Amino acid sequence: MIIIALTGKKGSGKGTVADYIKIRHGAVVFRFSKILDDILIRLHLPHTRDNQIQLALDLRQLYGNDILAKVLAKDIQSTRPDIAVVDGVRYQDEWNIIKTLPNAKLIAMSANADKRYQRITMRNEKADDTGLSQEQFNEQEARKTELQIDSLLKIADHSIINDGTLDELNKKIEHVLSLCF
Repeated sequence: MIIIALTGKKGSGKGTVADYIKIRHGAVVFRFSKILDDILIRLHLPHTRDNQIQLALDLRQLYGNDILAKVLAKDIQSTRPDIAVVDGVRYQDEWNIIKTLPNAKLIAMSANADKRYQRITMRNEKADDTGLSQEQFNEQEARKTELQIDSLLKIADHSIINDGTLDELNKKIEHVLSLCF
């Protein structure tokens, strides 16, 4: 079993990398946001970034910063895929749990802020992304859920700068994977 954990700020390409590894290498993708989305759906609450952030903060406050990582780690251990991609590591406490899994590698995704803002407003992944202003984007970047990402970027096993084309990104992914396998 190989674990590829992805960290990076929103819009840096974590989801794109996860999907690529799933399609090209048969990985199973485990997303922190999926846990939150499942809860929001059960509660009949809108699927917005604000709701995800508030729910994550509440869960972490009640059960510890590593609660979501513990859930994903158990999911990975119960399914035992050959390759698991963990999408969205945001806290050191989360990485501390994930790195206990066999052959875990942390991959840092980065892109300049303008490109990330453009991607977020174009992809319509969350209900509140569509009309997001640059000022709102900057405010979201300063939220508690985003603050530890920079320190994770520094300790990652490998880094990918995603400021180019999709083809360039795919080549970078393959290079990093060759170092991980």
